[in-house]
Amino acid sequence: MDHTLFSKSFYFTEFHYQDYHHTGARKGAANHYIGMLEQGHCRIVSDDVTIEAGPGEPFFIPKGLRYQSYWYSEGSILLRSCGFAFFPEAQKSSFPLQKLPVSLGDAVRRIPLNGHPDSAALGALFSVLGMALSAMTQGSGVSFARLLEQATEY
Repeated sequence: MDHTLFSKSFYFTEFHYQDYHHTGARKGAANHYIGMLEQGHCRIVSDDVTIEAGPGEPFFIPKGLRYQSYWYSEGSILLRSCGFAFFPEAQKSSFPLQKLPVSLGDAVRRIPLNGHPDSAALGALFSVLGMALSAMTQGSGVSFARLLEQATEY
């Protein structure tokens, strides 16, 4: 395994927005993400699923998901974001866009947000994933709408 590529496949950071922000991953999410707002609210919309989250509500965005996100607040928006390409369970099962149990909020807060993480940060991330897996919904793979879209694009 290329160690440089592995270490660069993780990125943990905090995003600060004012009032309203929109992002679009029309080509698909570059990584899997665990996110959690500390301030503000969001609505994340994919072809099959829409979730809404507020402060302290962690969520999961799967790698490759095409989505639009809307971040809003009457003041500041503060988002904790942990991006990671390596997720062993996702090689066996697909996991759709979903909210994670609120009880994981404190564990998500313990993940150090230092850009390219060290071993302690990776351990904290995989600890959260390990706790979340039993509550995560598994998907059935690519949706019919997505298959139709791929066929049309082809």
